[in-house]
Amino acid sequence: MRLLGVDARAVPQAWPVVRPLIEKALEHGGGKWGLHDVLASLLDGSRQLWTVDDGKPIAAVVTEIRVYPTGAKAAVVFLAAGRRDADWLDWLETIKAWGRAGGCKWIELEGRRGWQRALPDWSLDRIVMSKEL
Repeated sequence: MRLLGVDARAVPQAWPVVRPLIEKALEHGGGKWGLHDVLASLLDGSRQLWTVDDGKPIAAVVTEIRVYPTGAKAAVVFLAAGRRDADWLDWLETIKAWGRAGGCKWIELEGRRGWQRALPDWSLDRIVMSKEL
């Protein structure tokens, strides 16, 4: 199963399918973001939606390219939810390639500490995991 990017114009059609996954991920966000916030950022193109589907939704990932004050860029996995844990590392490779193509120096993952066990070669900073591209 491949992780596929969803064009911002197709987000309204994809939203009903991925919404339950997004809701589940937001349960771990401490109430900082709501569904409307995520949807608005996908529609305006400031964040990107990625999905995995085999006739029913398996996973949803929301990314953004973050530009730091120095101009350095990071591909940020802002939100991820779904099943098929064994495939997540492969799906991260897709995000890494996207980040490199966008001129990013790092990939960063914002999420629960459980990711640290799955990504032992990543460093933990600000409870944001990162890996140089």
